[in-house]
Amino acid sequence: MINFDDFSKNDIKKYSSEALCNIIVTSRYFNLDMAIQAACLGELGFRQKNGDTFDFEGYINKELSELPVIDQSAFDIVKNFKNIKNNL
Repeated sequence: MINFDDFSKNDIKKYSSEALCNIIVTSRYFNLDMAIQAACLGELGFRQKNGDTFDFEGYINKELSELPVIDQSAFDIVKNFKNIKNNL
């Protein structure tokens, strides 16, 4: 399990490109922490620049397109996740 509070540049290198993409997809889908997305995208970009051929942009777009649309007006999931996190 990923502890997002302790997520650092050293930790991010441990994860596969697919795992980093899944973190981004989950974060975008639930409108969670932008810093996590930026860190993961930065690492994926670094890997690509250094020869990794994984199509992370295509993977992220494909995964996001397959998820159902969340009606934010009916249920504010972001607010509830933040409340849960603050109460832990």
